[in-house]
Amino acid sequence: MNFRLRDGESVVLLSLRKGAPYADRIEDEGRVLIYEGHDVPRQPGGPDPKRVDQPTRTPSGGLTQNGIFYEAAKRHAESGGVPERVRVYEKLRTGIWVFTGVFRLLDAWLEQSDGRQVFKFRLELDADATPATRDAREHDLDQTRVIPTAVKLEVCSEMEVAASSAVAMTTSISITSSPTHAVAPR
Repeated sequence: MNFRLRDGESVVLLSLRKGAPYADRIEDEGRVLIYEGHDVPRQPGGPDPKRVDQPTRTPSGGLTQNGIFYEAAKRHAESGGVPERVRVYEKLRTGIWVFTGVFRLLDAWLEQSDGRQVFKFRLELDADATPATRDAREHDLDQTRVIPTAVKLEVCSEMEVAASSAVAMTTSISITSSPTHAVAPR
C-alpha cells in the first residue's frame, strides 16, 4: 500500500490466495474491495506482527501508510470530496501480479481481528478510470467488476502451458536444425 506514488495515484497489492497474510476480500459482485491494512514490520526479537495492533503512526510520530490511507478515506467519507484513486494489483502466484483495476477509496475503519485492531479500507471499482483500449480490433468494454481470481489463475495456467509448448518447439527446432535444413516438430 503506497499513497500517491506516480502520477498522483496510489497503489495497493491485493492477495486473495489461500493462506494470504491479510484478510482482503471482494464484495458486491466484484465491484467492492475490502482491503486490510499493513502489520507492523517483522523485527528480530520483536513481537509477532499478527499479535499487535496495526499501527497508525511510525515510532518517530509520522503517519504510516495505514494512517495516510485512513485519513484520506475519512476525508472523503465525512466531506464527500473527491475520493483517492487507487490502482490495485492482485498477486496470483509468486512473482505474478495482475492489474485488477482503478478503485476509489471511499471509507476506512478499525475492527477487531484475533484480539487486535486492524484497518479496513473500502474501495469501489471506478469504471470511468479503466484504461482506454489501444488495439482497434478490441471492443471498448466498461470495467464493471473484478475478474474472479480463479479465472485469472486458469488463464495464467493456460499461458504457462502455451509458453512451455513454445519453448519445447523452439528447443526441438534448434536441436534438429542444421545449416542445410530445419525440421519442425509435429
